[in-house]
Amino acid sequence: DIVSVGFVDVSERVATETALHRLRNDVAHADRISTMGVMTATIVHEIRQPIASILNLAHAALRWVGRPEPDLAAVKSSLEDIQSAGNSVRDIVTRLHGMSSAKSQLRARCSVNELVEETAAFLRAELSRRQVKLSVQLDSYLPLASLDRVQVQQVLVNLMMNAAQAMADAHCWSRTLLVRTRALDASIHVEVEDSGPGVPPETRERLFDGFFSTKPGGLGLGLRICRSIIEDHGGELVYVSKASAGSIFRFSLPTGS
Repeated sequence: DIVSVGFVDVSERVATETALHRLRNDVAHADRISTMGVMTATIVHEIRQPIASILNLAHAALRWVGRPEPDLAAVKSSLEDIQSAGNSVRDIVTRLHGMSSAKSQLRARCSVNELVEETAAFLRAELSRRQVKLSVQLDSYLPLASLDRVQVQQVLVNLMMNAAQAMADAHCWSRTLLVRTRALDASIHVEVEDSGPGVPPETRERLFDGFFSTKPGGLGLGLRICRSIIEDHGGELVYVSKASAGSIFRFSLPTGS
């Protein structure tokens, strides 16, 4: 009897795959930072409101304490409100830090509906500034999915901001953005639909190509990164044409066991 043993050195291939994975994460991180730069006004607005509330409540508490007969009940109420506003600031900073982090979070089972609501709340001021009316339709029976919250939120932010910018650049008189979730065939489908000018047929096949962009000055990496993130989660991201004006971008996420 003869036993043949062969050895194949795959260290170079593994090193190449590791380098590509690191490069993809770096590019995705750069895209997140770029998107946050576009939303600077929204970030400032999110932080300014609770800080202004904290200052007003602190002044009110000092006035209540400075009275000849301090109203301790009013002071207690002001301090509780200050604590609540402080928690809001902390949550905002934590969320921004999570989005700007270069590190990919561990995947965990979570609610896609909650992620959509969180993203919608985060973008509401920016969408309002662009005169975009946001509508959210959530499937109340949506199962949980195993995902990286930061990465999937990056996809949502990118798709929603792309839609808002397309409608604003086209000077659409009716600017409606709809985000819809539904469960279908052991997967979760998320649709981002707008009432913008749509995508010309001759460019649809290249939408997800690297370095192809329909926006002036665009790098053409946003949609490519979004598709890569969704495919890495075992789903797919596609463009769906509409009979009427506008576009639909739909991505799916497997629910798993």
